[in-house]
Parts: sequence; structure tokens; C-alpha cells
Amino acid sequence: PPKVPGKCDLCSGELYQRDDDKEETVRKRIEVYEKTVPEIINYYKENSKLRTVSGDLDVDDVHSHLSELFLKERLLN
Repeated sequence: PPKVPGKCDLCSGELYQRDDDKEETVRKRIEVYEKTVPEIINYYKENSKLRTVSGDLDVDDVHSHLSELFLKERLLN
């Protein structure tokens, strides 16, 4: 929690909570994610369209790998 209620500790800007940032809404978002993402991944796997890059790499390596994939797939010039 912030040191001063309703104020950002870094910039003193106003802090607020969106109406849809409630536990019930977040749980529903996670439920929808867990239900739909495996279907989407499976679709791309079955159609030989899924490409993966490790999220454990540093930003420059992720960028490099993505650039290579895009060039290979002719998505970049």
C-alpha cells in the first residue's frame, strides 16, 4: 500500500482502482484465459504456425529471436 492513501509514492499522482479491477473480475479473466489459450495454441500447432521464443531470455535476445523468426517467415523485409 502507498504511504499516503490515494497517492503514488513515486510521483504523488492520484491512485485509483478501476471498477472492473475486483477479485471476481480477475478470477473470471483468468478462467477465460485458461479455457481459450490452450485451444488457440493447439490450433496454431496443428496448422504448423506456432513459433516460440523463450521468455527467460533478456530483452535483446528475445528481440533478436523474434526478428529472425519474422525474417524467416517473411513478415519483415
